[in-house]
Amino acid sequence: MNLGCPVALLLFVGSISPEPACADPALFTIDPVKSALVAVGRHGGFLGFGAHEHAIFPSRWHIALRIDRRNLKASGVEISVPIESLQLDTEEARRVAGLEDAPPRGEERPRLDSQLRGFLDIRFSSEEILLPGKNGGGEPVPLEGKRELSVRGKLKLHGLREQVARDATVPVLIEPAENGTFRFSGRFRFRQRDFGIRVVPGDELEVRFDILTEPETVVASAALTRSEPMP
Repeated sequence: MNLGCPVALLLFVGSISPEPACADPALFTIDPVKSALVAVGRHGGFLGFGAHEHAIFPSRWHIALRIDRRNLKASGVEISVPIESLQLDTEEARRVAGLEDAPPRGEERPRLDSQLRGFLDIRFSSEEILLPGKNGGGEPVPLEGKRELSVRGKLKLHGLREQVARDATVPVLIEPAENGTFRFSGRFRFRQRDFGIRVVPGDELEVRFDILTEPETVVASAALTRSEPMP
């Protein structure tokens, strides 16, 4: 039984390309100006006092978000971040992360390239959508109103010769926005040592995301190109 038509979203900062899904889908794209993805690491300081926070921000990232409006449990998401796009403690990175203090200087400021050399991108691929109290039954759960859910999947550090994958569960808050759009937001943490890296001092990184869709009326095979960079 077909419970609905998935909505497919593809985004590169700089271009948005809707992927063909099924006939006459309700198509959304992502607002690249109002959407953000950033990681924050924290280290040093006694009991947290005097600690440094580092911001890692991708200038380019790609998301494929497939939404079944009639049954959220049939939806899925894939995100990839090119390693070469990562910015560490730049003014833009710290602004997006909401860090108001000045970045560490000199030797306190780590380098990304030495830790991630040989890897191409960081990827997250969903495997299951988990909704509170609704995972045992087969009844569909529609995309409507404010909802909290979790996305279970694999977080991967991907390279030409090596790939490190770990299980990850990402909490997501879905909120209706203006003009029929939706906001997807959340935070999750992972340990750098689980991937054999230490891109910033300390171990734990917190990934923060805030993704806003926008209505799109083009047909599924159309493409929309944007030249402006993310502010």
